[in-house]
Amino acid sequence: MNRKISFSTYRSIDIAIFTGLMVLFEFFSVRGFDLFNGIYSLSLFLVLSLITMLRWKAWAIIPVVVGGATYALAHPDGTIQNVIVYVVGNLFVLIALVWIIKGQDKLKNNYYLILFVLTGFFGYCIGRTILGSLVFKVDFVRLLIGNLGTESLNALLSLIVIFIARKQPGILDNQKTYVERVQEEEKQNSLEVEEWKKA
Repeated sequence: MNRKISFSTYRSIDIAIFTGLMVLFEFFSVRGFDLFNGIYSLSLFLVLSLITMLRWKAWAIIPVVVGGATYALAHPDGTIQNVIVYVVGNLFVLIALVWIIKGQDKLKNNYYLILFVLTGFFGYCIGRTILGSLVFKVDFVRLLIGNLGTESLNALLSLIVIFIARKQPGILDNQKTYVERVQEEEKQNSLEVEEWKKA
């Protein structure tokens, strides 16, 4: 790009895009259609959260919170209790950040990448269950089994999307590192052009 933008502006735009996608798909997952008659829930919450984590680490909290609020309020019976369950419960997906903290390069390994996705999956399912059992006074184990069952399709979908996305340069990279690498490559290419002109 000829026009330069600051890194903070780039980050804000990128997170805003993922947050917008989160709102769109979470609203659509509630109001758009029900393919499985309530047996399974089809949502891109997990995969969008994980991709944002890989790109921006803890900044992923923004689409996570907004996505939870959207999902809760999109329900016809959207109450403050639902908002608490989905917003606070969804925050547990950020437990997957532990794999990024341990070293994002390790996630190039299939085994670690699967663990990363499953950690996020179990994280928000358990988080929703904890909040749901406390707020609505329901049995924890039964609610957990229900959440894991209805969300299982989303775990599979996330694995498929993540494994496809990692083949595309920069999509799952830490964006600070990625931008620095691109700038370094551009600088190197510029130096090579200058040397070629002088030759």
